[in-house]
Amino acid sequence: FFFCNIGDSISNTAQAFLPALLSKRDTLATRQVIKSIVLVGTIIGLVDGALAASIPLYFSSVFTSSPEVMEGMVSVVGYLAVSLVLHANVVALEGVLFAARRSSYLAMSYAASTVVFTGAMVVA
Repeated sequence: FFFCNIGDSISNTAQAFLPALLSKRDTLATRQVIKSIVLVGTIIGLVDGALAASIPLYFSSVFTSSPEVMEGMVSVVGYLAVSLVLHANVVALEGVLFAARRSSYLAMSYAASTVVFTGAMVVA
């Protein structure tokens, strides 16, 4: 769970800078800031996913000496990396929604995500 917290700073940045721009109704500057937030979220997510994926790939022996457990750790590396890349962007855009005071949309997306991911875990 250490790697999930890295994206939270992007959300805080969005919540700090966007309200002033939104109140001025400066759409060009607001779009530029949102693009920058998404770009930074993507870069941080890629670095975060790569670092987190490297632990089971190269350092799984730190956690266990069992080859079966190491194989199990390696088998989920792709899911781990993708989820962390997406998580950084989701948290960044969540900060944008909080800054824009679009909490109803955010609540609907939380409900939909819960249903989709719970269903995916049941199927997997």
